[in-house]
Amino acid sequence: MITGDFLGHGISTHKSKNDYYWLLKDTLSKAFKFVSNAYPNIPVLPALGNNDPKFSGFPPMNDEERVDFYSFLFDLWIESHPGNN
Repeated sequence: MITGDFLGHGISTHKSKNDYYWLLKDTLSKAFKFVSNAYPNIPVLPALGNNDPKFSGFPPMNDEERVDFYSFLFDLWIESHPGNN
């Protein structure tokens, strides 16, 4: 299991929403790929922390944001990792 809070507290106050979301996606991708490469055939269960939602502390608010964010996580965490599919 990988615990959440990939981005530190306070980062969202210094970034625009788009910059924060890009940084979040980049950080989640790099962290998960590191773990996936280390444990390629073992199931990995990632979790989101309170700083990891699309807008730091707030879940996606409308259907478009939900589809974008949760599709990204599904592709990253399930589809791209052999141990999770």
